[in-house]
Amino acid sequence: MSYSDIQCPTILHVINTLGLGGAERFLSGLVTHLNRDQFRPVVATLTGQGPFAEDLKAAGIEVHHVHFNGARDVTGTIRLQQLMRQLRPALVQTYLTVDGFHGRLAAWFAGVPVRVAMQQNAFGGGAFFPFWQRWLNILLNRTTQQFVAVSAGAAAYLQETENVPAEKIIVIPNAIEPVQPVSPAEAASWRRQMGIPTEVPLLGIVARLTEQKGISYLLQALTQLTRTNELSPHCVIVGEGVLRPALERERDRLGLRQQVHFLGHRRDIPQILSALDLFVLPSLYEGLSLALLEAMSAGVPVVATQVAGSQEIIVNGENGILVPPQDATALAVAISRTLQQPKKTAKMATRGKESILRRFTIDAIARQYEALYARLLGRPQKPSRKHNSRS
Repeated sequence: MSYSDIQCPTILHVINTLGLGGAERFLSGLVTHLNRDQFRPVVATLTGQGPFAEDLKAAGIEVHHVHFNGARDVTGTIRLQQLMRQLRPALVQTYLTVDGFHGRLAAWFAGVPVRVAMQQNAFGGGAFFPFWQRWLNILLNRTTQQFVAVSAGAAAYLQETENVPAEKIIVIPNAIEPVQPVSPAEAASWRRQMGIPTEVPLLGIVARLTEQKGISYLLQALTQLTRTNELSPHCVIVGEGVLRPALERERDRLGLRQQVHFLGHRRDIPQILSALDLFVLPSLYEGLSLALLEAMSAGVPVVATQVAGSQEIIVNGENGILVPPQDATALAVAISRTLQQPKKTAKMATRGKESILRRFTIDAIARQYEALYARLLGRPQKPSRKHNSRS
């Protein structure tokens, strides 16, 4: 029996963890919006589970944890291969670097017919994988039938740096479940709970605390705004990462301890976004930021750096503001102008929300993945109903 004859083939999604990151959030949205009369989504995690694992189980999605002991656990690859032989997926899809390596290798050894790898980043600003890691990727790329780049910039990275043929790449953007803002009263209540005065401008960023996100430039920009006495905005930084201790020390050194609040991982994103006057994303490079999509979908005005991914979402001055990366002064100027022009900024935020709802909703993107799976498995695509969550 061929895989095209199976009534509802299994699609195995392999990812490091199901924590509160962007790729994890996208996976959770995708598998819960797929038509389960057409494909059976199953998820495997490698190094940890996390909050989204419980969400998926509650939605009737089967989740397996393979218990890798770190990113270089070869015995974990063997266990993942055994899981694949047990599940017999028709297609394996990976999302990030570590799961991309182990997931594709295990799928190759397990004889999974189709292997799909996502490219989440368009590296730039001197940031690249180590040579040995790129070399391993290039070898594995030969065993991979399809690459999904989340932006044109990510597709260009695959072609130019990892030598992936253009015919093996398709661009399907990341997408979100649009954020429903809370009431002004609830947003004001959230501010009070955080100890943030209601009368001061509030900036925010939701991101992993790594060098890629350029948060140090945001802190420097806040210092410039404070020194000019034009504005003394507060800022909430939502997320965790290896740079948190260093960023907290930099905040204190710059005299911003009372203004900058590190909140760690949070699940009350609608409340946070509703309380913001401006969302700022000073990344050095991006693929296609889900946090940026969520902020815009909630009607929050945005300032971001002009890097691949972000510049594919934002038309400068129309639905957001773009500034050069690694330029704290330009970032400070953009923040100041945006906050001091409330009517113009409100119109820009409205256009931003409309652009996200038109192009980047998870239900529409799930239909694109269904079409991709059907093509790769040689199956006719059935008309898809609104996503189901049957167990």
